Amino acid sequence: MEEALLSFDNIPDLEKLQEMKASEDRYEARRGAALLESLKRDGSIAENYSYMIQVVRFGDTLLISALSGEVVVDYFLHLKNEIKGINIWVAGYSNDVMGYVPSEGGYEGGEAIRYSTLPGT
Repeated sequence: MEEALLSFDNIPDLEKLQEMKASEDRYEARRGAALLESLKRDGSIAENYSYMIQVVRFGDTLLISALSGEVVVDYFLHLKNEIKGINIWVAGYSNDVMGYVPSEGGYEGGEAIRYSTLPGT
């Protein structure tokens, strides 16, 4: 098991957090309020996330890659192309659930952040 330190992008400043909290959009308001509370409690907004990755190999026949969050099929396809001669199983929602873990932008890599309390993508 390893932790990969992922950096958040587009972390909102205090002014933006206050705008978010005052939003009529309930998800945006909830996210803004949660991040303002983190700022008040911790003195700063988290700039990184410790992402858990676990790999278990069962002899020469099976490799399980347990990834945190809701992952996309691209992670399986990448491992399948990189590691030959063994069955590979990629399991999401393992060890931690923080939100989507896209392989690139799109809805999961952008707009869906509004449903979480993470500070950025």
